[in-house]
Amino acid sequence: MSSLLYKRLLSTTRHLKMPDQKYIILLKDDSDAAKVKDVKDKVSSIGGKVTHEYDLINGFAADIPADHVSTFESDPNIKSIEKDQEVSIN
Repeated sequence: MSSLLYKRLLSTTRHLKMPDQKYIILLKDDSDAAKVKDVKDKVSSIGGKVTHEYDLINGFAADIPADHVSTFESDPNIKSIEKDQEVSIN
């Protein structure tokens, strides 16, 4: 009986979605509007959401499922992807 329960728990946890996390995605300086749109579309296609677009830098903030971050780390248009975090000045 415990073997059956263990198998059910394993199959259930495989289907759980990792929670979205907030990231800042910076694109390479030479990325044009089409490349930016491609990366934003990729965010949407994995169930993420663009939450803020930056004017001064070539990038945006997005909520991304944690298990899909590696997809963006290997994207040739992306300069960096970092977890968004709170910053304070003392």
